[in-house]
Amino acid sequence: MIRNRSFVGIGSWVLATVGFLVPVGCGHTEGPVLDRLSGPTMGTTYRVRVFRPSGFLSREILARGIEERLIAIDRQMSTYRSDSELSRFNQNRSTDWFRVSSSLAEVAWAALKVNQKSLGGFDVTVGPLVDLWGFGSAGGTFRVPSGEEIEDCLESVGSTHLEVRLSPPSLRKRVVDLEVDLSAIAKGFAVDRLCAFLEGCGLTSFLVEIGGEVRVGQPKAGGDPWVVGIEDPKPNARTPLAGQALKLTSSALATSGSYRHFFEDGGKRYSHTLDPRTGRPVEHSVVSVSVVTSSCMMADAWATAFMVLGPEAGYDVAVKENLAAFWIWETETGRQTRQTPSYSRLARVKLK
Repeated sequence: MIRNRSFVGIGSWVLATVGFLVPVGCGHTEGPVLDRLSGPTMGTTYRVRVFRPSGFLSREILARGIEERLIAIDRQMSTYRSDSELSRFNQNRSTDWFRVSSSLAEVAWAALKVNQKSLGGFDVTVGPLVDLWGFGSAGGTFRVPSGEEIEDCLESVGSTHLEVRLSPPSLRKRVVDLEVDLSAIAKGFAVDRLCAFLEGCGLTSFLVEIGGEVRVGQPKAGGDPWVVGIEDPKPNARTPLAGQALKLTSSALATSGSYRHFFEDGGKRYSHTLDPRTGRPVEHSVVSVSVVTSSCMMADAWATAFMVLGPEAGYDVAVKENLAAFWIWETETGRQTRQTPSYSRLARVKLK
């Protein structure tokens, strides 16, 4: 499983914000106004594009509401703040129930569900393993640990060591050394939370993106769908992948990748995508997985899970769960792709 040095992830290419969006002048007195809001969050950035009826609410109210919700999520789920709820839970040396916010419990609960359905491929307790290999947030030295070190680390890794209770919202460790890191699911949750805020304000046409994870609402003013693409998995480029620009309505797209974070030792490449079941980098050559669902939180988690499972086992799970998923992997003869039937049915547009 992937746990990045921050919340930043391999992202979807948000075509709707770089040329496919029909602008609506802010000076219009009739019709919807297009508000563009952005800023830093979760070690990356957020972008919101929302059509607002002229004279309805204000850009300032929307900006304040967005910032308040992002700050709240950071205080709940950040592993970089020692005072966040999650950090205090990780620091706690007790196996008693630990009270948390309903949001944190909701995300942890979803993480356990994906862990079960993904055959253990998604695991939010994998942090110590990531640190052991040098991929962790502390920025340690990349190295290949010994088998004994890996086995010792695995004793405190595993979602079976974590219990979640929704009412009252609480977490509990079964082993005191357990650590939870939600960076592979929290960005998606934050996207969903911002979408819920916009809908609660009576706004239905929007695009919300955090660190490449994106969700859209109803079509733009004028009826055109939002167009969102997948990044071409090249280490030194940031370009959209040809043929994978999707027309989306009330959907989320999340992408996980391994093509920028790896190290080589003894002529062998070690991906930062670790299999939490073995404690070692995955052996397959998948470089990118994208998932489309109605929930960005679930798309975020499943994209990470499918990076671990690969295009064979992952495909079987995706079909069973009726998920739209798209894999890209490299072989000696070139790039290969695979997509589920649900993904094949998604409408696409050609890039000019």
